[in-house]
Amino acid sequence: FKGDSGNNKYQTSLLNGDIHSVIDILLSRSKDCLFEYFKRISNIERMSVKFLVSDMSNFFKSVRDRFFRSSIHIIDRYYFIRQVSWALENVRKRIQRDVSSKLRVFLREVRV
Repeated sequence: FKGDSGNNKYQTSLLNGDIHSVIDILLSRSKDCLFEYFKRISNIERMSVKFLVSDMSNFFKSVRDRFFRSSIHIIDRYYFIRQVSWALENVRKRIQRDVSSKLRVFLREVRV
């Protein structure tokens, strides 16, 4: 999430989904910060994590591969939907470039 942590633009919130509680808030979401934090947690405790929910950043995949091998990595639906929306918008724009202006106006007016 975005907060006021000085030099870092985004923080990382660590949550327990079973009891809906905040475990910790890290001042950065950098790979180095996450690796430093998670390597201090015992392997047994890390292996008990069932799900890792994150955005689509590649470094969360590397965190999962390094520290939470037995967990299921779930991409937060907001980021998934955003990617799908962007893809559909790009297709719409590409198709619209090839459509006559008269048809484009008609299609815009009948949009549901």
